[in-house]
Amino acid sequence: LLIVTARPEFAESRPAWASRTGMSQIGLERLTESDSHAFLEALVPLVGGGLKERIAASAEGNPFFAEEIVGHLIDRGILRRLGDRIQESATHGVDVAIPDTVRAVLAARIDALAAEEKQILQDASVGGRTFWATALDATGDGRRVRSALQALEDKGLVSTLPTSSLPGQVELSFKHVLTRDVAYESIPKSRRARSHAAVAAWIENLALQRREEFIELIAHHYDVAALPENADLAWPDDPAAREAVRTNGIASLLAASEAVRKRADPVQAVNFATRALALASTDEERLTCLEAKARAEEAALQGDAWTTFLEAFELAGS
Repeated sequence: LLIVTARPEFAESRPAWASRTGMSQIGLERLTESDSHAFLEALVPLVGGGLKERIAASAEGNPFFAEEIVGHLIDRGILRRLGDRIQESATHGVDVAIPDTVRAVLAARIDALAAEEKQILQDASVGGRTFWATALDATGDGRRVRSALQALEDKGLVSTLPTSSLPGQVELSFKHVLTRDVAYESIPKSRRARSHAAVAAWIENLALQRREEFIELIAHHYDVAALPENADLAWPDDPAAREAVRTNGIASLLAASEAVRKRADPVQAVNFATRALALASTDEERLTCLEAKARAEEAALQGDAWTTFLEAFELAGS
């Protein structure tokens, strides 16, 4: 159970958040010094005062940072789980190095993962804060993905959601958006575009009749994959693959523009049409994108609509 709180007083109002409850507290504000010590006492009651003080000093009142430091120390073998409690290993020394920022400790935890777990976590981050397990299964070996996801859940990096926005699909979430961001940033750029294109195709194939409901998400993934700086790295020797993802990007962005325009969100419709125009490479594609952009600008009552229509007319007559 994840409780997000913006109140530093939660330790007093919710004394039941001790580790026996299974709750995970992520504060949006720093805890007071007394609350920070109470939080750590509940989180790692069996850990000695010296190491506990090191954790408290490094976390500086940020409970999420404290939890990730504890996870990092478990990864390093300095701490170990004993049932539902955490205790120190036989020897460790309190002079152990602790990363000095949340991002650094998350990066260290991700780097320490087994290769399979790290790749699954990275692939999951492409989907966003929440993701579907089946989308990670490129080989058809569901056991491999389930095993890795279970290990990541045991490490407190992801968690399974009780319901899914896609019926019949297991949906999971990163414990914190920062975890997702750091995992995503660790993906080699040459792999990012391929991963985005794969996620877009997976959602498109699965959504079928519900495609319009997910078209904005599909468009986002194809758009990121099709950006030249991404596609050139992903498919350096395969112009056909680059062209396919580019045309998919334009088509899905235009479909998203039309869908949100019908839902009375013309500003977002302009955004999607503009992104489609940036991917266009032929006059025919540019004309189609300009027409979509002009319709969206007109619906948004933007003064640029007439200018865009004129540009489309000039292109059509050339």
